[in-house]
Amino acid sequence: MLNTEWLMGLVLHWEADPTRQLWFRANTGEGEVFIRMNRFPDEQLWSLEVDHGVFFDFDDFPSTWSQGPFLWPETAAPRWDVPREERDI
Repeated sequence: MLNTEWLMGLVLHWEADPTRQLWFRANTGEGEVFIRMNRFPDEQLWSLEVDHGVFFDFDDFPSTWSQGPFLWPETAAPRWDVPREERDI
């Protein structure tokens, strides 16, 4: 299992995951890791995906982390289904 304390202490730069909206990815040097944005304030702001779908939830980025812009291509899968009445048609 991935050591979340080790990961939270790494210097990481998170970029928008081009395949999934509201997901970010970073490279640890040993592989890619992912975080997703949640439904804040009802949930903690972020979830770190570890070991095939187990999530560690948190609100604040460690000071060693940085983040790129919130820009995803139109082809990225939506994070949540948007009700038809709320879609831009």
